[in-house]
Amino acid sequence: MPLYPSIATVILAGGYSRRMGRDKALVLWQGEPMLQRVYTVARSLTPRSIIMSGWNDRYADLDLPSCEFLHDHQPGAGPLMALTQALHDVTGSPLLTPPQTPEWILLLACDLPSLDRDRVAQLCDRAAHSDDQTIAIVPHTDRTWEPLCALYRRTAPPHLQAFIQAGGRSFQRWFERLVAEPGTLDTVAIATDDRGWLHNCNSAADLSFPSTDSDH
Repeated sequence: MPLYPSIATVILAGGYSRRMGRDKALVLWQGEPMLQRVYTVARSLTPRSIIMSGWNDRYADLDLPSCEFLHDHQPGAGPLMALTQALHDVTGSPLLTPPQTPEWILLLACDLPSLDRDRVAQLCDRAAHSDDQTIAIVPHTDRTWEPLCALYRRTAPPHLQAFIQAGGRSFQRWFERLVAEPGTLDTVAIATDDRGWLHNCNSAADLSFPSTDSDH
């Protein structure tokens, strides 16, 4: 049984994978498609695991039990726009009422082959015990925030829409803006030598990164 009933996972697989040269969601890591590895982690933690892509038919042959698919209306427009749609479609439907409506979205990239289940569960724990004003829970290394292994609350859209309407398209700039609004952003510090589970694969060179000991 999933541990976090108030959270729904959305896995983004809507990019064009230009640097990889092929659909990176289907690239094998230790003999398993990366998308399938990420999905396995998500399904063990949340009751709904949704793949968002402009070409969901590509993944019909993967082992994705109970998977839902969400059509990305703007494939290639970037993850910030994808999050905006996901929050609207998954948490904002007027047809759903609590407890059906998830309070949070766990947003994951499809190219996180070393994703560690226990570390993701720790993020979900923070959501379960968060203050009401918190709208985003995001890991942060010494270099940057990690927006594609993070949680976003159903109350985030007004903040997000204001940023987008002002011309914003960068997660990093949005988080900088949230820092100026005390309590809205929960930053989770990740040590440099502990960021392997967040490694993402944008190009073939990234596939040479050593795997972690994650058991999903």
